[in-house]
Amino acid sequence: MQDLFDVHTVTPEFSGHRNVCFFWCWADRREKPTVPYSEAIYDYDPLDGYAGYAQEAVDELLRLDEAMALKAWLDRVYRGDNKHTIKKVDLPMPSNVFGQAALPWKDSYPLYKEPGYDLPFKVIGYFDLCDHERVDSRTNVAEWNSKLLLIPGDPPSVVRVREELERLLAEHPDWTSERALAHVLGERN
Repeated sequence: MQDLFDVHTVTPEFSGHRNVCFFWCWADRREKPTVPYSEAIYDYDPLDGYAGYAQEAVDELLRLDEAMALKAWLDRVYRGDNKHTIKKVDLPMPSNVFGQAALPWKDSYPLYKEPGYDLPFKVIGYFDLCDHERVDSRTNVAEWNSKLLLIPGDPPSVVRVREELERLLAEHPDWTSERALAHVLGERN
């Protein structure tokens, strides 16, 4: 069986948070699986209603040549204190595993949309800010990532509460996270 790899980056600062880890994944692998699911997933049953989650977890992983090309690109473009790592994934993986894209609290970063991205496959980075300390010592507001907020207007828009909190904190450096949250929740002072 062909080996599959995980590529991730730990960056000292991202979106106002320290030591954020990005898990780089194939974005929408449309070709046949790199490894047969029956070999890559322990007790694989294609008729199981949840099999698609494990399939997606396999499809997000990279072959060694892809992982090395991605790491070389990351090393070239994101130098400095960023740490890029390739890790072999233990296969077969459990049949009850979920891919990064299936985790609702994860945010994504479409690396393939970066200027100068020249790899022959699309990569998305998944990350979660919830457990990371903020650079400015304010309270971390990432826990609000899965909550949505309706912004009145013509037309109205829907944004993540965390995004609105981050916008307010950037606009008002003197505000605390609590004050920004009170503003978002309608308790404007």
